[in-house]
Amino acid sequence: MNAANSTIDDLQKDLKKKEDAYKALYKPVNDALTKAQADADKALDQAKKKVDDELAKWTTAVTDAEKKLASAQTAYNKELEDATKAVKDAETKYNNAFKGANDALKKAQKDYDDALTAAQNKVNSTKKAYDDAFGGAQATLNKAQKDVNSIQKRIDSLNRELRNLEGWDKIKAPGIAAQITVLKVSKSAATTALNAAKGVVNAFKNTTAAIAFNAATAALNVVKTTGQFAVLKTAENALKTVQKGTDFVAFESAKKVLAAIESSTKYLVWNTAKDALQLLKTTGKTALNQAEFVLFNIGTTAVFVALDVAKKNVDFVKKGSAAIAFEQAVAYLQAFENGADALSKLSAFIATHAGDIVDVRKVALSGRLKDIEKGKLFKSVVEGSILGKPFKWDLDFDARDVGAFIQAMFNKAFGEAKKIVVPV
Repeated sequence: MNAANSTIDDLQKDLKKKEDAYKALYKPVNDALTKAQADADKALDQAKKKVDDELAKWTTAVTDAEKKLASAQTAYNKELEDATKAVKDAETKYNNAFKGANDALKKAQKDYDDALTAAQNKVNSTKKAYDDAFGGAQATLNKAQKDVNSIQKRIDSLNRELRNLEGWDKIKAPGIAAQITVLKVSKSAATTALNAAKGVVNAFKNTTAAIAFNAATAALNVVKTTGQFAVLKTAENALKTVQKGTDFVAFESAKKVLAAIESSTKYLVWNTAKDALQLLKTTGKTALNQAEFVLFNIGTTAVFVALDVAKKNVDFVKKGSAAIAFEQAVAYLQAFENGADALSKLSAFIATHAGDIVDVRKVALSGRLKDIEKGKLFKSVVEGSILGKPFKWDLDFDARDVGAFIQAMFNKAFGEAKKIVVPV
């Protein structure tokens, strides 16, 4: 037992020495890792905060731009709506005025046509009655006037010929003068007939038929120049006035205003707001994109490279010779302590069970410490007797679980006892 205690003391001293050596290497690299981790965490937090800040800025800017766009669009839509309504109202007013003037013109035209037809029919009917009553007298008057004109034309011709006679041609003068005298007599007779015909015709002018015809002709002239004609002309002028008047001008002006909406201030403000929002959604994310890029690539930055180096340094120390020596010292001590304790318990068990049905006389253990450290089991040889019959078994012995070894030994002994008592 003293030898065991001496061995444990030596192992504990060796363990302390190797632990101090390991900690001397581990502490500085672990401190460096702690600092590198803190620096990396700080850089990561700053990168995240930068992304959050830029996202908040960009979101606020987009929200403001969207509000401006909505306001500008509302103003433009109102202006467009008002201008469209103004065009529609002006068009309705103009169409109503045009329809009224056009309807008045159609009515005036119809009234004029009706009046003209009636007056013309009246003229035609009275003229027929006049022609039937006085057609012969008028023809006689026309013929008498034609005869007088023909004789006078012949007399004028002979007088010119008489005045132009010269030399030997003057001998023709008496003959020409005689012809003139005869013609003048004929003219006198023809003039008498003409005057008689005129008298007859003049007498006809005061008759009922002539008066009716003249009145119908005068009425027709009134229709053609005044009266319904004047009403028609007034209606035509009224329509022309409407076509180029104040209602038309107002309609055209309203259309020009509507057409100019696309170049109005409100339209330009609306389009500017749209462009600003679009620009903000595309190129306006530069700062945010840069912040996100930094965050996404933070693993390549100096602080994270330093963190990776620190981790590798700690891992190197953990896997280095000092760490291995320390772990081996721990394992050796544990294995020795476990083995000593296990042997003590096993010895006590053997002492208490000597002389029983199962008489365990000897348990011999063998194994390498390094193998036991790695979890491998002791090899044990158990010698004894069952009901006076000797046995020798080879069993695995786990120093960490003596109870399991004893249970396994009794299970095997019980099996052997059954074979002795109850042979197969």
